[in-house]
Amino acid sequence: MTDCLWESVAVGAGADAPVGGRVGDGADFFVSYAEVDRPWAEWISWHLEDAGYRVVLQAWDFSAGAHLIRELDWAVSTTARTVAVVSASYLDSAYGEAQWQAAWAADPSGNARKLVAVRVEDCSLPGFLGLLVGADLFGLEQEEAGVRLLAAVAGGRGKPHRPVAFPGGASPARPWFPGSSGSLLAGWRRVADADPYWLGVHRPIQVSGVADGDLPAYVARDVDEAVDGVHAKITAAAERGGFVLLIGDSSVGKTRTVYEAVRAVVSDWWLVHPADAAAVGALVGLRPRQLVVWLDEIQNYLDGDHGLTAGVLRGLLDGPGPVVVVATIWPDRFARYTALPDRDSDEDRHREQRSLLWLADSVQIDSTFSHAEYDRAERSAQTDPKLRAALATADYGLTQTLAAAPQLVARWEQAIASGGPARGPYRSALLTAALDAARLGARAPLPAALLRAAAPGYCNARQQARAPGDWFEDALAYATDNNTMHGAAAALDPAGLGGMGNITGYITADYLLQYATRARHGNRPPASLWTALRDHLTDPNDIDRIATATYDRRIYTIAVPLLRTRADNGDEFAAYRLAELLVS
Repeated sequence: MTDCLWESVAVGAGADAPVGGRVGDGADFFVSYAEVDRPWAEWISWHLEDAGYRVVLQAWDFSAGAHLIRELDWAVSTTARTVAVVSASYLDSAYGEAQWQAAWAADPSGNARKLVAVRVEDCSLPGFLGLLVGADLFGLEQEEAGVRLLAAVAGGRGKPHRPVAFPGGASPARPWFPGSSGSLLAGWRRVADADPYWLGVHRPIQVSGVADGDLPAYVARDVDEAVDGVHAKITAAAERGGFVLLIGDSSVGKTRTVYEAVRAVVSDWWLVHPADAAAVGALVGLRPRQLVVWLDEIQNYLDGDHGLTAGVLRGLLDGPGPVVVVATIWPDRFARYTALPDRDSDEDRHREQRSLLWLADSVQIDSTFSHAEYDRAERSAQTDPKLRAALATADYGLTQTLAAAPQLVARWEQAIASGGPARGPYRSALLTAALDAARLGARAPLPAALLRAAAPGYCNARQQARAPGDWFEDALAYATDNNTMHGAAAALDPAGLGGMGNITGYITADYLLQYATRARHGNRPPASLWTALRDHLTDPNDIDRIATATYDRRIYTIAVPLLRTRADNGDEFAAYRLAELLVS
C-alpha cells in the first residue's frame, strides 16, 4: 500500500466530530491524493476549512483490527463529496482510482456532485474524469487558484477575482502554495513531522528497557536562549530569511540543537533535505516561502564543479517570502574553506565556498558542557535512562557518549588486540585504510574492492604472508559490527544504492573520522592506499579532492591519471594542472 499516504489525524474532525462515530461521518469533503501531492492536499484542505467546510484529509482514527479498505469505502460513501487531487502520480495509483470510482458509483447521475476533480499537474484526465466540471489549478498563481477551487466546490462564481478590503484584524497565515513543481515536492514534510535521524541526528546508545529509536531528552545548551544564540538567529531568519550555520566538532550535538530550535520556532513550516547542490539550485525556481532548507554537513554540498554557490543561496533567500537555510560543519573544515589564499599565490581554491560561508550567521557549539548544562543534564537523567548511562562515563562529553564515541575510538585503537596476531593486524589495517581514505577527501561510500586493495600496505611483510584466506571478510565484519557500540554506530557503516540489500560501499563514522584525522595528521599513507584510490574511485568530487591531495604531496604517478580523468570530463583547472605536470 505505497501509492497513497494515509494520515493518522483527522483534519477538521475536532470537537464537532460525532461522538462514537467513524471518521468521515458528517464531513463535507474527503480529500484523496497521492503522497507526492501532499502539499497540494494540505493547501486545498486549508482553503476548504477556511471557507467553513468540514474536511477529512485521508485521515483515520482506526481502532485495532480495523480493515483499511472497508474504512475507505465507508468514508467515500458517507462523506458528502470527494475531492480528487489529480496528477500523474494519482492517476497511476490503484487506491486513488478505487476512491474516485467509488465516489462516482455512489452518484452515477452526477446530480449530487459527489466527485470534484482538481487537476494540479499537466496530465490528461482519462475517461469520464475528463467530462467532469472541476478545477484546473495547474500553473496558476495562489490567489486565482483559491478562487477557482472554491468556485468549483460551491458550483458558483466563488470569491471576487480581486480581494475586497479586509474589515477585521490580521488574517490567519496561509501555508506556502506549492505551485506546479511536480516531483520536486517528493520527500517534503512539515518541520514537526521530520524524522531527526533522517536529518542527521546521531542514533543514541541502546539502554535496557528503552526503545532503541527513542531520542534521549534534549538537554538545553547555554547557546540556545542566548541573546545572539540559536533560537534568536532562527527567529530572525524566519522573519526576513537567513542562513544559520552551526560550527562544532563531530558528535557535540550540533544537529540536535538546531533540530530542536527549528521545531520550537517554525514547526508548521515545510522542510526539505536536498540530496545535493543541484537539488538546492532547483528550489530557487519554486520561489518558496516559509521553507526550511536542511544542509547538515554542508561540506557535502560545496565541492566539485557543480557545488553550491553563494549566488544560488542568495537566489533562495531573496525570494518572495522567508526561507531559513540551516547547516552544520566541523571547525577545521570551516577554517579550511574560509582561509584567505597566500598573497603570492595565484590559486584561490576555495573562493566559492568562502563566499557562501561568509553569508552565514554562525553559532559555535562547544565540545564540552558548562556547569549549568551539566546541572540540566543531571536533572533530566533522573527520568531518562540513556542520559543516566551517558553521564556515568567520565572520559568523554555527554553528547559524544550518547553517540558511542568511546566505543568507536576503542574499536579502532583496540583492533589489533581484539583478534590477536591471527586477526588483529588485518582488522586494524582495513579500518585505518578507510579512515585515511576519508580524511584525504574520499567522502562517497568506499567500495569493498578499494578497501581490499588498500589494506595490505598497512601490514608488514610477515603479516601479509600469514594472512588467512578470510582476512578481509573478518576485518570487514569487525569494522561494521555495532553490537559493541550499544547499537548507536559502527566504525564503518554499509551504504547502498540500486536495490534492497545492495551494498555499494562503506562510510566511516563521523566522530571516528575526526578523531583519526587529528591522530594521524603527520602520518604518511602507504602506496597501496594511493593506488587503490586511483583505481577504484568513481565519484567526481572524490577524484577531484584526491587529485588535489596527491598533487600537493607531489605524488605525481597518482596525480596524473586522476587529473587526466577530471580533464577528460571537462575540468579546465585539472587540465591546466595536468599540462603543467606533463611539460615540467
